[in-house]
Amino acid sequence: MKKEEIALASKKNFIAFVLTAMLLTSIPIPAGAAAAPELVLDSSVKYAGDMVKLSGTSPYNEVVVKVVRSDETILYIQVVKVSQGKYEDRFTLPVDAMIGDYTVLTGQGSSDAVSRSTFTVKSKSGGGDPGNSSPSGTSSGGDHKPPTTESSLPPVTITDTSISTAIPATAMTVAKVEEDGAAMSRVTVDQGALSKAFQALKGHVNETEKDVIVSISVPREGTRTKVELPVAALKEGQRIVPNAMLSIQSDTSAIMIPIKSVAVSQLETSLGVKASEMLLVVTGQSMPSLLSASERQAMITQGIVMLNVPASFMVTAEAGGKQVKLDHFGDSFIQQKMMLSSKIDSRTATVVVIDPKTHELRFVPAMFQTTGDGGSIASFKSNPNELFMLITSHQTFEDTVGHWAQSSIAHLASKQIVRGVGKQVFDPNGQITRAEFAALLVRSLGLPVPMQTSAFKDVQAGDWFAGAVQTAAVLGLVDGLQDGTFQPQTLVTREQMAVMIERALAHLDARPRAKDVNLASRYGDAGAISGWAKEAMALLVEEKLMEGVAADRIAPKKSATRAEAVMLLERFLQYAKLINE
Repeated sequence: MKKEEIALASKKNFIAFVLTAMLLTSIPIPAGAAAAPELVLDSSVKYAGDMVKLSGTSPYNEVVVKVVRSDETILYIQVVKVSQGKYEDRFTLPVDAMIGDYTVLTGQGSSDAVSRSTFTVKSKSGGGDPGNSSPSGTSSGGDHKPPTTESSLPPVTITDTSISTAIPATAMTVAKVEEDGAAMSRVTVDQGALSKAFQALKGHVNETEKDVIVSISVPREGTRTKVELPVAALKEGQRIVPNAMLSIQSDTSAIMIPIKSVAVSQLETSLGVKASEMLLVVTGQSMPSLLSASERQAMITQGIVMLNVPASFMVTAEAGGKQVKLDHFGDSFIQQKMMLSSKIDSRTATVVVIDPKTHELRFVPAMFQTTGDGGSIASFKSNPNELFMLITSHQTFEDTVGHWAQSSIAHLASKQIVRGVGKQVFDPNGQITRAEFAALLVRSLGLPVPMQTSAFKDVQAGDWFAGAVQTAAVLGLVDGLQDGTFQPQTLVTREQMAVMIERALAHLDARPRAKDVNLASRYGDAGAISGWAKEAMALLVEEKLMEGVAADRIAPKKSATRAEAVMLLERFLQYAKLINE
C-alpha cells in the first residue's frame, strides 16, 4: 500500500462546530440519585429591578434553572454547576418586569426530578418601602433596591458561564405591520439603551471563559420578526467589549451574534454612509408551507417526523433604501437555539438544514438539553440564510439486529448521517472505500458539499463523492497520494480512518495533547502501523475512540467494515461534543 502523507492543514477555512455555549452540555444523572434537587429562594416578594437569589442541594452534576412569568413566557434559563452537592444562582429582574407570580423550576426534566418554587413581583404603587420578604414571609429589612433610573446603567447578571445584561421592553418600539401580505413584528432597539448595555458590560471584560451577552427578548407576530439595531451602538460596543454577543430570543428560538464579526467599515463603504445612519436588521421567519403535502408524506414514509416548522434568519445592513446581506461572519458563527415544550430523545432527534431547491435534509451537529419543566433545547452553530428544522427519526435495519454495532448504526442513521444499501439493509460487515469514509466524515461535520473542480486526477466532477472528497481535501482531512491520485474506490484501512479522525479533532480544536502511548505493549502487531499513522492510532486508542480487533491485535492495515466506520464516527462525534452521548 502506498504511503499517505500526513500534514495538518490550515484551520482558517474550517467551520468550527465547537459547541461551547450555554446549555450545550448533556447532564449526566448518577445512579441512585435522589428524586429532585432542593430549591430555596431568598425572597417570596420582589420588585422590578431586584436581584433574585436561589440556592439548593442536588445529587446531580448540574441542574437546569428556568424562570417562567405568569403568562407562561420564559424570563430566564440557565445551566448551573453543582459543587459538593450544592448550587446557587442569581439573576436581576428587568426594570419593567411584569407584575404577577413567577415560577422557578430546577432539575433534570422528568416530573419527579424537578423542584418548583414561586415568588411574586409586586408594584411599588402601594406606598412606602416594603423591603424584601424572607422565604417565610417576614420582612428582611432594608435590602430592597429601587428600580434602575433612566440615566443609570442596566443591571448585570453573572453566572458560572456568562455575564449578561438585558434591553428592557421600554427601550424597544414594537410595531405590528404587514410585509408581502403577511403579518410581522418590527422591533426597533433604542440606540442609547444598547450603548448603555455595552457600557454596563465593560466593567466585566476581564472575566475569562464566560460569554458576554446583551439579551433582547422580542415578541412574535405572524411568521416573521424584524429586529432593527443601530450600527453606531454596535460600533461602540466593538470598541469597549469586542467579545460581546447579541442574543435575540423569542419563546421558541434564539440566536447569538458576535458583534466583532460585523464588519462596520466595510458596510460603510458598501452603503456609502456612516455607521450613525445605518441599521443592522435581523429577520427571523418561519415557513410552515415550505414543504408540500407530498413531501411531508414522503418524510413520514421514511420514518421522519417534523418537530417544528422550517425556519431561517437573515442579517442585513440597511441605510437610505439600500441593503447589504451578511452571508458570513468571518471565522465566527451564529449560535442558535430551538426550544420545544416537550422532552425529546437526543439519540433520535436532530437539527437539519433543508436545501432550498431540492428540499433534501442535511445533518447539523447539535446538542440537546432538557429544561427544568420538561422542555427541550437544541443548540447549534450556523451561518445566516439557511433553512433549519428539528426532526426525529427512528431508523432500523433487518440485518443489524443483534449485531455488536446495532445501536451505533441506528443512532447515526436516525441522525441522517449514514444510510442503508437497500430497503432495511445496511450490510454492517461490508467494506467501505476511501471516498465513502471521506463523505461520511464530511457529512458528520454538517458541511455542505458544493460541486467543485477536484484536485485529484482520479476524481471527476460528475462522481457522486467529488464534492465531499474535495471539501475534505480543502480542510486538510485527507491527502492524495504522491502520484496526484486519491484512489477513491480503494478500501479504507483502519490506520487511514484513524488519521482522518485525528485531523478532524485537530480542526475542531478538540484534539487532546499528545501523550507518550506505547501501543507495542498492548498489541503484538503494533509494529505494522505505518510511521505516518502511529501518532493518530495511539491517540485514538488512548482516548478510547478506537479499539483492537482482538485483545492483542490492532490490525492497522485491515480494511475497515461499515460497522467499524460507524462506531468510530459515533465516538468521534460524542468526544467532540457534536452530538449527545
